[in-house]
Parts: sequence; C-alpha cells; structure tokens
Amino acid sequence: MALHFLKFVLAIAALGLVAGLALGAWLGALMTGNYVKFFRLPAMHFVLPPSVPLVAALVTLVAPGCRDRVVRSVVRLAPRRRCVRLRHERSPHVPGAYRAVLARRTRARFVIRNLAGGRSAHW
Repeated sequence: MALHFLKFVLAIAALGLVAGLALGAWLGALMTGNYVKFFRLPAMHFVLPPSVPLVAALVTLVAPGCRDRVVRSVVRLAPRRRCVRLRHERSPHVPGAYRAVLARRTRARFVIRNLAGGRSAHW
C-alpha cells in the first residue's frame, strides 16, 4: 500500500521536475536576453550546465523516497488508531491545573485594570 503512495508522489515530483527545468531554462534565456539589451553587451548566451538538472533531479526524486518510512508507519496503523493519532495531533495542548490569580479574586482587579489603561479582554 505504501509503495502506491510513493509511486504517486514520485510521479508528481517528476512532473514538477520537468516543468521546473523547462520553465527555468526559458526564463534564464529571457533574462540573459534582457541583460544583453539593457547593458548593451556584445555577446552573452544562456548556458545551462548539465550539473544543474542532475542535482535538481537527484534532490527531487530522492526526497520523496526518504519519506517512505513515515508513509509505511502511517499505513501500517489500524484505521481507528490512525484517526485517533491524527485527531490527537490536531487537538490543542491541554493546560495544567488552573489557579485563580489573587488579583482576579479580589476587587483589586478593577484598580489594576484602570491603571493599565481601561478595559482589557484578559480580565
């Protein structure tokens, strides 16, 4: 099951890699042309070194594979445990025991509120 997700992510990454390389080469050629026109350079050509697409392909296609272990651990969970884990991760942190502050228990809070500059949403 996890292999299916990995293949899906790799397909998306490959599409992004191809689109990014094509768009980057096109924009690089356009920028080089703009520099030649603006600065009146005699000759300047855009060159895409072969190392750039190779490093981009390596990073793009290896990064999803590093997530394989995480995907497998989530898929191995029983459906109920998976939902409980996700619900637990989204729930806010439960604060410790509350204690009322002395200023909140007495009339001094009104004095403190007025000295602080009017009504406060925290009081």
